[in-house]
Amino acid sequence: MYMYKPAAELLLHESVSLFDRVGEEFILFRDQGGFTKCDADLKIIWETACAYVPFTWYLEPDGHRAFIVFEETVAFGLLDLTNGQLTYMNRPDIWADAWFSNLYHWNGEELFLYASETDVVRFNLATQAGTFSDYAEAPLLGRIVERGYNERLTFERFIAPATIISYDPDHTRYVIWDAIKQEEQVIPFSDYEEYALVDSREQLFSVTDATRFYLYENKQLKFKFEGCQSSVLLKSLLLDEQARRLAIVSTSPNFGNTWVQIFHKT
Repeated sequence: MYMYKPAAELLLHESVSLFDRVGEEFILFRDQGGFTKCDADLKIIWETACAYVPFTWYLEPDGHRAFIVFEETVAFGLLDLTNGQLTYMNRPDIWADAWFSNLYHWNGEELFLYASETDVVRFNLATQAGTFSDYAEAPLLGRIVERGYNERLTFERFIAPATIISYDPDHTRYVIWDAIKQEEQVIPFSDYEEYALVDSREQLFSVTDATRFYLYENKQLKFKFEGCQSSVLLKSLLLDEQARRLAIVSTSPNFGNTWVQIFHKT
């Protein structure tokens, strides 16, 4: 069984609503302070103020940019992940009331998204033009959407470019599906709780709920932490394919503080 010890920590006196890895670095949105990028040791590289509250973001596969959908605004955002420059873009009127899911496919300067009201749509980053699309133009996104909305499975997370993680309640297991290879990996798991957050990387798989963290390797449980009383676990990220480093995000149950911690395997 693995053991881990803390290696780095970033304490923020506010809530964090978005957090993800970009290569060996991290991007997060602080609810009162905008976007922040950190290095692998959680040292801040840049900070960027933001006029709106993001609803979700779509990270470019090469890690250069993030496209941002804001809550209840007429604007989109394009964030340069290298230098932190944030450019606001007009939200097409045809999508004024659209609700976008976190399923997407980035193809050059075109971003294909899924909206429940209109199905597949396409946004051109160069021209800022939005158009309706279909599965024929974005077949990979079509497979992702069909899997994400499979009635037999409970959708858990999409990991770009093409990984869907779902929970199969009939067989008490997580199912990791690669939409490109169209292959499945299953992880037996009976302690399912709603609102769990999961991550997958090569042969690694993690599950995080408010008080527990599980780490699997090749379907075998390698590490388990449970009974967290002083903070609420929000998210975990696997930082390499050998499970040597983990990132854990947690918050105080009583205050708005957020901790981002890096753990090394001992």
